[in-house]
Amino acid sequence: MFTEKNKVLADAPMILNKAGQPWEVKVEDDSIVANWKWQDAAFAVTHATKDFTFIVTLNDKGKWKESELLGETSRQGKSMTLGKTSQKSIEFSIGKKKDSEKVGINEISSMDTGTIKRAVRDYLTSRGWKKAGLFDKL
Repeated sequence: MFTEKNKVLADAPMILNKAGQPWEVKVEDDSIVANWKWQDAAFAVTHATKDFTFIVTLNDKGKWKESELLGETSRQGKSMTLGKTSQKSIEFSIGKKKDSEKVGINEISSMDTGTIKRAVRDYLTSRGWKKAGLFDKL
């Protein structure tokens, strides 16, 4: 037996959002939307922003479908990738941070898309939900 969809959606942000984690969960309609920004526009040189969004849409039969969006914005433009991705990134910046006079290695950031996916999937399976198959309709 699976937990009712409205209850799962209502509880998701409270259970999945934790202080200090680099990603955030919100609910939009019938979907749990987890967004991870792993580099923000803190550096005066690049103004780069990268983010990963993992979207899980629930049906009324205890199943979910997944989609993903990987994006990057910089002075040169914006790029988006829609589809299944698995990425691990570790990045650092050398230069002057916008809000500081410090010059040098300012920040090390890392991201593993598997972390955010695992957390959402584990939450849903713990409530009796299953990932929809290829031919399941939502």
